[in-house]
Amino acid sequence: MKRFFIIILLLLCLSNQFVRADETDRSSAQFFDSIMSPYCPGMTLSACPSDDARILRDEVREKLAKGESKEKIQAELKSRFGNLSGEPVGGASSGMAYIGMLVFFVLGIGIIVLNIRKNQKGSDVQEET
Repeated sequence: MKRFFIIILLLLCLSNQFVRADETDRSSAQFFDSIMSPYCPGMTLSACPSDDARILRDEVREKLAKGESKEKIQAELKSRFGNLSGEPVGGASSGMAYIGMLVFFVLGIGIIVLNIRKNQKGSDVQEET
């Protein structure tokens, strides 16, 4: 009977370890889905097939298992790789870029319209003669 209780106690301890490992894997998978990979442009860290990304995922997984907060890990990754959030970095220069694109778009449309009108006037003059 004593062995039975020892086995049950041992199984409970082991199952607790598996539950913690599963929670860490789930938490790390969510974390990897929320940040962009520094090695694969346009892909999240979880989707990046690079060996360097795999090594980085393992490092982050170890830190999460040790109990480090996601915020601390994100701050460290930001200091190593820059912005990995996937959100565009705002600022005066990015606003100027949008204004510049708009100006060139309007100028391009204006040039196209002027060329169409010029060609129509030229064909009207040829028809009259």
